[in-house]
Amino acid sequence: MICVEWYYLAAISAIALGASTIMEKLMLKDEHATVYSTIYTIMTAVICLFLIPFSDFSMSLQSFLAIAIAAVLTAFSYLMGARLFRHNDISMVSPVSIGLPTVFVVLLAFVFLSEKLTLLQYAAVIGIFLSLISLLLTRDSKLPSLRSSIKDPYILGSLLFSIATACGAIIAKYVLSYVSAVTYFVAAQELRAIIMLAVIAARKDGISSAYERAMRDFVPLAAIAAISFVSGITFILAMASAEVSLVQPLRSVISVIMTVVIGGEVFKEKGVSKRLAIGILMAVFAFILIS
Repeated sequence: MICVEWYYLAAISAIALGASTIMEKLMLKDEHATVYSTIYTIMTAVICLFLIPFSDFSMSLQSFLAIAIAAVLTAFSYLMGARLFRHNDISMVSPVSIGLPTVFVVLLAFVFLSEKLTLLQYAAVIGIFLSLISLLLTRDSKLPSLRSSIKDPYILGSLLFSIATACGAIIAKYVLSYVSAVTYFVAAQELRAIIMLAVIAARKDGISSAYERAMRDFVPLAAIAAISFVSGITFILAMASAEVSLVQPLRSVISVIMTVVIGGEVFKEKGVSKRLAIGILMAVFAFILIS
């Protein structure tokens, strides 16, 4: 059996995450966020069926319920993330949506998983948090007030997305103490697909609309699903062999820099240089975290 170090798995996951994020932004120009998220989630779940022979679903009820809760949280984060990427610049959303959950993951891992870091590493977490706050509050040339920031749907959406993503990661790390990484990944993906299908079925003509779009854009959607599959499975495998408070920051920083540089160029966005500078600063803090 080939043993791959966790940081290689995290790096592969980050590159795949960055690639799928850029492709998602391209697709979301013409797709409804909910319909899009449902289609590619179901496609990813279909790919996961090939891993069933390597899974063992003889788990406790507690583990199953934990996976179900994680699936609900990640389904919510998928929907929220798609909305954020559709209506905002990728070079702005990426550092926040990918980087901000890192802060919550490190804090929640300390509280619930007893993962402890050094004082220097906690200082790095604070540095990442302050970098992200500065990015959130300086989207416009005029600095918004605290009151208007609280009401800003982008900021609220980013916070909700980050909290849901972080809680899902913490639950995943907890469950990985009782089930294998492959088993968790398959179960979570299938449950997430069921949840997303229920969401789209509640919409008028939701199923027919999703089917029509899936047939029309099958190839690019299938490509995104395949890349997302690689990103997801390598992330879970990395978490199975290392602390989530180490895996998440490394994955986040690599994917953030990738999406800011490549995504900003692809979509000809303004202010990319400033966002890249913040991304590099986050990379420095992330290096401190994993050193």
